[in-house]
Amino acid sequence: AFTGAEVAAAPLLDAQAFRDEMRDRLTISAARGRQLSLVLVEIKGLLEAKNRLEPDEIAKLIGKVQALIAQHGPDNATAGLSDERFAILSGAGFNLAGLIKAIDELSTPTGSHLEASGQSVNLSAGRDPLQQFRAVKSALDCFLAAGLPKDEASLRKSFNAVLDETTRSAGRLNQILEQKLFELYYQPVVDLSNDEAAYHEVLVRFDKGVLPGPMIKLAEELAMIERLDAQVADRAMRRLRAPGSERLKLAVNVSGATLLSDAFLERLLSASSGVDNLRSRMILEITESAALPNLEAASRRIKALCEAGFKVSIDDFGAGAASIDYLRALPVTAVKIDGRYVHGVHRDSRAQSIIKHLVGMCSELDYTTVAEMIECEDELAAVTALGVDCGQGWLFGRPEPEPCAPARRTAPRARRVGEKEFWG
Repeated sequence: AFTGAEVAAAPLLDAQAFRDEMRDRLTISAARGRQLSLVLVEIKGLLEAKNRLEPDEIAKLIGKVQALIAQHGPDNATAGLSDERFAILSGAGFNLAGLIKAIDELSTPTGSHLEASGQSVNLSAGRDPLQQFRAVKSALDCFLAAGLPKDEASLRKSFNAVLDETTRSAGRLNQILEQKLFELYYQPVVDLSNDEAAYHEVLVRFDKGVLPGPMIKLAEELAMIERLDAQVADRAMRRLRAPGSERLKLAVNVSGATLLSDAFLERLLSASSGVDNLRSRMILEITESAALPNLEAASRRIKALCEAGFKVSIDDFGAGAASIDYLRALPVTAVKIDGRYVHGVHRDSRAQSIIKHLVGMCSELDYTTVAEMIECEDELAAVTALGVDCGQGWLFGRPEPEPCAPARRTAPRARRVGEKEFWG
C-alpha cells in the first residue's frame, strides 16, 4: 500500500515541453522581477520498482511522486527526464529537504523503499532570461547524462560558468551584428545532369577563431538570428546587383523564427524590388533546429515569397525538426537532403532506400532534390543513380570568398528521363 497524503498534481512534462514552459516562465519572471529555482531530483530504486510493477501500479507510483512534488512547492512545472531523474521549475519557497524526506518514506507495492537526493540553483530575475535558459539547458543535459553533481556548490559553479560564458558570447555576437563583422563565402550546388553550377549557397564566416556553427546556434537561442539572417540576405542581394552578376544565383539560409517574422519579409520584399529578375535568382533555405510552431503561418509566408518570385527550399531534410509534415504543409520548390544520409551512402543500403523514397515523393510533388556533403565519386554515383537532381560538397568545391565554377569538370552525363531543369 502507498503511504502519504494524496495531493493532486500537474501532468508530468516531457523534456521538450519542460524547456518550452521554462523559457516562457523565465521571460515572465524577469519582466515581473520574480525569482525562480531549478530543482534536480534523482530517485534511486524507482526504475527497479517500475520493472516489477503492473502498468496501473506504475502510474499510481509516479502519480504519488508528482503529488509529493506539488505538495512541497508552489506552481511547479515538473519533467521526467529519465526513469529516475526529474527536473522541477518552481517559484520561491520550494521545500527540497521536505520532498526528499517524503520520498524516502514512501513505500511501494513491492515493499521496497525509494532513496531520493536533490540539488537546486536559484535563477536570478536580473539576468537575461534567454541567457539563463541556455544555462539551464546545459545543466539539464549534464544531469541527464551523468546524474547530480557531487554537491550543490558544484551545480551552482557549473551553472554560473555557462551563464557567464553565454553573456560574454552574447556580447561578442551583438558586436558582430552591430559592426557587421562577417564575410560571405560561396559554395557551388551542382546540377548533376551536366556538372554545371545550378547556384551557390551563401555561408557566413566570422573573424578567425570564431566558429560559424556555435555562433549561429547561439543567435538562434538568444533570439538574435533574425538580425543575422537579415544582414546576410541584404549582403547577398547587393552581390546579386553587382556588375557582372546578372547570371549569378544564390541561396541564403533563413531560420524558422525569421520566416515567421513579418518585419523580415517586408524588409526582404522592399530590398529586392525594382531589380529585374533578382528574386528569381535567390533561393531561401529554411533551416530549423526546433519544429516550426505554426506550419499554417509558415505556409502562408512561403506562398507569398514564391508568388513574389523567390524560390524556397527545406534545408537539412531528415535532421532535426524537418519532417514529412513539412513536405505536406509547406509549398516549397526544393528539398535539401541532410548530409548524414549522403555520407557513405554507397555502402549504406538503408540510406539508399530512404533517399530513393524521398526522391520519389519529391518528384511527385514537383520538388527539386539536393544532396549535400558529397565528398567522393562513389557518393556522387550513388545519389545520381537514386535520382537526386543536384549535389553539394567538397567534391565540387569548398566555400570560397567569390563564387567559383565547380572544381569537378567531367563530361556531362546523359539526362534522366523526365528530369527537370533547376531554377526553371
